Amino acid sequence: MRLKQLELAAFRGFKEPTTIRFGTGFTIITGRNGSGKSSICDALEYVLTRHLSRFGPTDVEGGERIDDYIWWRNGARSANRQVKAVFDLDDGTVGERTATPTGIENTFDQSLFYDKRPQVSDPFSLLSQTMLIRDESIVKFSTDLPEADRFDFFYRAIGLTDLVKIEERANTLVKQLGRRMEELEKDYRQRRESVAQIISEISEARTIAARATAFDTVALQQRLTILTGLPPETPLRQVAAGVARTLTDQRSRIGRLERLSADLSQSRSWLEELRRFEDKRDAVKASLDTGESSLKEAATLRIAAGEALRQAQARNLRLGALAQLREQGMRIGLQNGHCPLCGSSISSTDFDAHLKEIQELISAENQALAELTAQEASRTAEYEQRRNEYQSRSIEYSRAMSDCETLKAAMAQLQNQALLLGVKLEAPSIESELLETRRRVAELQSGLIQLEGSSAFDRIADLEKQRAIAQAEVEQITKQIDVLSKAAQNAKSAADTTKRVSWESVDDCLAALSPLLSELFVRLKPHMDYSEVRYHMRGDVKRFLSFEIGHGINPRFTFSSGQRRALGIAFLLAVHLSRPWCKFPTLVLDDPVQHIDDYRALHFAEVLSSIRQLGHQIVCTVQDPALADLLCRRLRSASIGDGLRIEMQYEAGAGARVKDVQEIGPLPERVLMSA
Repeated sequence: MRLKQLELAAFRGFKEPTTIRFGTGFTIITGRNGSGKSSICDALEYVLTRHLSRFGPTDVEGGERIDDYIWWRNGARSANRQVKAVFDLDDGTVGERTATPTGIENTFDQSLFYDKRPQVSDPFSLLSQTMLIRDESIVKFSTDLPEADRFDFFYRAIGLTDLVKIEERANTLVKQLGRRMEELEKDYRQRRESVAQIISEISEARTIAARATAFDTVALQQRLTILTGLPPETPLRQVAAGVARTLTDQRSRIGRLERLSADLSQSRSWLEELRRFEDKRDAVKASLDTGESSLKEAATLRIAAGEALRQAQARNLRLGALAQLREQGMRIGLQNGHCPLCGSSISSTDFDAHLKEIQELISAENQALAELTAQEASRTAEYEQRRNEYQSRSIEYSRAMSDCETLKAAMAQLQNQALLLGVKLEAPSIESELLETRRRVAELQSGLIQLEGSSAFDRIADLEKQRAIAQAEVEQITKQIDVLSKAAQNAKSAADTTKRVSWESVDDCLAALSPLLSELFVRLKPHMDYSEVRYHMRGDVKRFLSFEIGHGINPRFTFSSGQRRALGIAFLLAVHLSRPWCKFPTLVLDDPVQHIDDYRALHFAEVLSSIRQLGHQIVCTVQDPALADLLCRRLRSASIGDGLRIEMQYEAGAGARVKDVQEIGPLPERVLMSA
């Protein structure tokens, strides 16, 4: 099966419908950056998987994704948008696979790409990863890939996923059996607890049956129905239930009667205490009335003293002004026989006498004001004292009233309890009812024992049947647990065996891959000091795959960028050549020598030539025309198909197009001929 041609319409950098033919042996595509080389590789990947792996789901910018740029969008949108791959099939026919914005269509069985027996998961994505080698995927899928992911990539690439599925199914079965075992063990414990409960009930029934004695069933039934208030025709089982209820009620009645008797004895002291509280209440009430009269009298005296003080203070304001006039008169003195205040004519003796009279008046008023102030303070203090005494007596009276009410409520409660129990609140009546109730309880208890004893024999027989059934169920569950335990051991053994076989298969595949990887490594010559590379696999539950050079040296941290790419190319080429499940022997390389010098590029050409000799179809894009010519010369073969050299270019507004196609035929079988 070979790739014959690609037909692109409005895809990526191709605006116009374009057909790219491929040689049966090899095709070298050259052109400047942006001329459409990578778009051709994108088209091949898209027609297989309908997505581009070099753009991840997290590659979002400005709210746009790669899906918005799959088809031509510079200008008017073309109505015909598709990528069609045409294949030469092994039976000589031609098959087509077409990808459009709505889906993928096949004209042939797509299983021709791969072998169905290994059941590779997502085969077209894996086919794309192992067939198409880009510059960015060289490091992504090889040296810079984490060890666990590198092992997973190799594991899927060589088609060992069948063993993984078998192991997963075995582990799933082990988990399911484990859960079923837990359920059965839980059920087993519950059944054992049920058996123990039944045995306990049998023992209790036998104890009751042993206490039973001979009795007249009819007479006992009649007597018990009278005591319980049941109809005479009530069945014995219902009579027993009624006796049990009546016993509970009667025992509760005994407890209430005993509490009533104890409270009645205490009520005598309550009555004496009530009389004391009432006497105290009356005394406090009389004192409270006297205090109220005293408080009212003190309030009246306080009000009168306050009023007298306010009047004196009003007069004192006038005396203040008079004192100021006197001070002015004394300071100024007579002025030529005239008063300095009013200007009237007055003698010196009369002027001094007037001033003295004013002074005496002021002194008398001040003394009276001081006496009234003291009197008002005294009346206020007396009022506060009487008010405090009144409040204290009010509180004492309230407490006395509360104590009296509390004792009265307790006595009323005793009377209500006696009414509820149907007795008088007297000691003889309560004691008589206690004796009668205890007698009824004893008679009911004896009758209940006789009834339970008679029914205990039937209950023992029923319980024995239940125990036999429960024990049989326990034995059945025990057998199921034994069977499941053996099945779980077998499943665990199968899972361990599958896991061991899986790892052994991986080891065998890696052992087979190792010489190929070493040979490719030697031919690419990435480092002068290290001529071989080895793989190293570790881990039990989770496996890890790493590379080693020299004495345990990790090339990821030793090699330069170009050297790591050379090692990556060797690894990916080795994986490509080690896919037993793949039926599509086409190798596509998108500008793989961008970071490789001319020396290693020459060795890379030799490696591709060797792969070409194995019958693989090779498609390689390069930017350098000289390198394209070199590859064309090295990939020519005398017998295995022809080749093509395609030159691409980009025209402004028209997109990518094919500039030139050069056919490269096979080498002649004979160079020297006889004359």
